Order: sequence, then C-alpha cells, then structure tokens
Amino acid sequence: MVRKWLLAALAAAVVTGCGAAAHHQPGQVVQPVEKKRNQQPLLEMKERITGVRAQLEERFSIRFMALGVGADEVLLQIRSAQDIEKIITSEEQKEIREAVFAAAGSEFPLNLTVWSCCRGEPDITGIIQDADGDRILIVNENKKVGSSDLPEATWVNLQPDGILRIGGAAAKAEAMDSSLAGKEAQVWTTGLIANSHPGQASALKIVIE
Repeated sequence: MVRKWLLAALAAAVVTGCGAAAHHQPGQVVQPVEKKRNQQPLLEMKERITGVRAQLEERFSIRFMALGVGADEVLLQIRSAQDIEKIITSEEQKEIREAVFAAAGSEFPLNLTVWSCCRGEPDITGIIQDADGDRILIVNENKKVGSSDLPEATWVNLQPDGILRIGGAAAKAEAMDSSLAGKEAQVWTTGLIANSHPGQASALKIVIE
C-alpha cells in the first residue's frame, strides 16, 4: 500500500540530529555526510510547505497525511477532504504540485502521492464490544495478536470529515454509543494503528450493520 510505503520511507529518511554518532579519534577531521549536507535545502522546502499547509489544504480541499524528507526528495502524501472518497485526478495533482512549488519559491524534487480511501478491503473488522465517548471498541475473535490467545481489539474514533454509516444510513460520530454493542463493523483507517492492546486507530470510514 502506498501509505505503508511512504511511512517506511519517512522512517528511513535521514534528518538532522538523527542516527548514531560516528566514533572518531581526537584531532581526526570528520568529513560531513554528503546526504545530510544535500538535505538541507529539502528541509528548508519542507518547512516552507509546513508554513502554508493550512492554506493549501483549504484551497484544494485536501488533508496532508504525511510530510517528510527522504535522502533526495521531499515526501508528501495527501488525501481528499470532506468528500473523502473523491478521486484526486492527475490534473488536480498537477495543480497541487505547482501550488506547492509556488509556496516554496522554487521547484524541488517532490514525491507527491495520494491516499485513496475505502476502495479496498477494510483495515479493521469485528464486533463492537464497547463505546467510550466518541470511539468504539472493535474486537475480532478470529484474529489473534501475534502468537498469543488475545483477540485483535482496537479503539476506533472517526476523523472530523469521516464517513459513518449505521444500518445503511449516514450518521454522525455522536451515534457511536453503547447501543451499538454486538453489531458488526468494518473500518477504513488513516493507515496508522497504535501498537498496543487494545490498539488505537483513527477512521476515515466506518460501516456498521
């Protein structure tokens, strides 16, 4: 999945101050790492984009999913906002790319990808067991956590512009209460699930029977 690839790329990105310090002898001249030195312009571009993020998101009705710096490019992943299942066309991607360059003041190596919601299999499935405020606990007894006997369990909340359907009808997040216990749910997430038990995830779309 594109999201997982981008997150892996961001995790592997070399950024200033990260990584183990190199050991050297007193008086030895330590040569600067070429990649880190060449990354500085990209880091500056990333900061410029961060500064105009809100304007770009409002102008194009998008949300930034991830923004970081790789070895030789800026990594930016976006999704459609409000109408989260809308496909961002190649022409719209071109306009967004040009707007990013304009905001940064010049062109630079940019890896722009789009996170498309809810077209594949759901990320989380199971039975709702509990509710807590604006989130529900979904448990899948058919899936276990690693080699343990613990079933997969995840607390799920809904993104502000996310889709919630209950019994085939559109609903608001306030409807996610204990009355849903025992119902089957399917969830499409933002791609990030906290590694805990129960896990924690933010949903773009939740469908409840």
